[in-house]
Amino acid sequence: MCVSEQNNQRLLKHILLFALPLSLVLLLISGCANSLNQQNYLACKLKLEADRKKARAGQAYSYKSQSFEECRAPAVYRTAED
Repeated sequence: MCVSEQNNQRLLKHILLFALPLSLVLLLISGCANSLNQQNYLACKLKLEADRKKARAGQAYSYKSQSFEECRAPAVYRTAED
Protein backbone atom coordinates (compact mmCIF):
# COMPACT_ATOMS: atom_id res chain seq x y z
CA MET A 1 0.00 0.00 0.00
CA CYS A 2 2.82 2.37 0.87
CA VAL A 3 4.61 1.71 -2.43
CA SER A 4 1.44 2.37 -4.42
CA GLU A 5 0.87 5.64 -2.58
CA GLN A 6 4.45 6.74 -3.29
CA ASN A 7 4.01 5.89 -6.97
CA ASN A 8 0.80 7.90 -7.11
CA GLN A 9 2.50 10.88 -5.48
CA ARG A 10 5.45 10.63 -7.84
CA LEU A 11 3.12 10.40 -10.85
CA LEU A 12 1.14 13.41 -9.64
CA LYS A 13 4.38 15.35 -9.15
CA HIS A 14 5.50 14.57 -12.72
CA ILE A 15 2.12 15.55 -14.15
CA LEU A 16 2.15 18.86 -12.29
CA LEU A 17 5.75 19.59 -13.30
CA PHE A 18 4.77 19.02 -16.93
CA ALA A 19 1.46 20.88 -16.75
CA LEU A 20 2.86 24.07 -15.21
CA PRO A 21 5.32 24.98 -18.00
CA LEU A 22 2.80 23.89 -20.62
CA SER A 23 0.13 26.17 -19.19
CA LEU A 24 2.60 29.07 -19.00
CA VAL A 25 3.58 28.59 -22.65
CA LEU A 26 -0.06 28.47 -23.75
CA LEU A 27 -0.82 31.59 -21.72
CA LEU A 28 2.08 33.47 -23.33
CA ILE A 29 1.08 32.39 -26.84
CA SER A 30 -2.54 33.42 -26.40
CA GLY A 31 -1.55 36.70 -24.76
CA CYS A 32 0.61 37.80 -27.69
CA ALA A 33 -2.02 37.42 -30.40
CA ASN A 34 -4.74 39.88 -31.32
CA SER A 35 -8.18 38.75 -30.37
CA LEU A 36 -10.67 38.09 -33.16
CA ASN A 37 -12.66 41.18 -32.20
CA GLN A 38 -9.53 43.32 -32.23
CA GLN A 39 -8.54 41.99 -35.67
CA ASN A 40 -12.03 42.74 -37.00
CA TYR A 41 -11.89 46.21 -35.48
CA LEU A 42 -8.47 46.96 -37.01
CA ALA A 43 -9.65 45.86 -40.47
CA CYS A 44 -12.86 47.86 -40.09
CA LYS A 45 -10.98 50.91 -38.86
CA LEU A 46 -8.90 51.05 -42.05
CA LYS A 47 -11.99 50.84 -44.27
CA LEU A 48 -13.84 53.37 -42.14
CA GLU A 49 -10.96 55.83 -42.30
CA ALA A 50 -10.87 55.55 -46.11
CA ASP A 51 -14.58 56.40 -46.24
CA ARG A 52 -14.05 59.31 -43.84
CA LYS A 53 -11.27 60.73 -46.02
CA LYS A 54 -13.55 60.64 -49.07
CA ALA A 55 -16.32 62.34 -47.12
CA ARG A 56 -13.95 65.02 -45.79
CA ALA A 57 -12.55 65.67 -49.26
CA GLY A 58 -16.06 66.27 -50.57
CA GLN A 59 -16.82 68.41 -47.51
CA ALA A 60 -19.98 66.35 -47.03
CA TYR A 61 -19.67 66.16 -43.25
CA SER A 62 -17.16 65.73 -40.47
CA TYR A 63 -17.32 64.02 -37.10
CA LYS A 64 -15.15 62.55 -34.39
CA SER A 65 -15.53 59.00 -33.18
CA GLN A 66 -13.74 57.42 -30.24
CA SER A 67 -15.67 54.17 -29.94
CA PHE A 68 -15.90 50.77 -31.61
CA GLU A 69 -19.62 51.20 -32.28
CA GLU A 70 -19.26 52.05 -35.98
CA CYS A 71 -17.33 48.86 -36.61
CA ARG A 72 -19.87 46.62 -34.90
CA ALA A 73 -22.63 47.31 -37.40
CA PRO A 74 -22.33 47.66 -41.18
CA ALA A 75 -22.24 51.26 -42.31
CA VAL A 76 -21.99 52.78 -45.76
CA TYR A 77 -20.70 56.31 -46.15
CA ARG A 78 -21.42 57.91 -49.50
CA THR A 79 -20.33 61.16 -51.01
CA ALA A 80 -21.81 63.05 -53.92
CA GLU A 81 -19.11 61.53 -56.16
CA ASP A 82 -20.10 57.90 -55.47
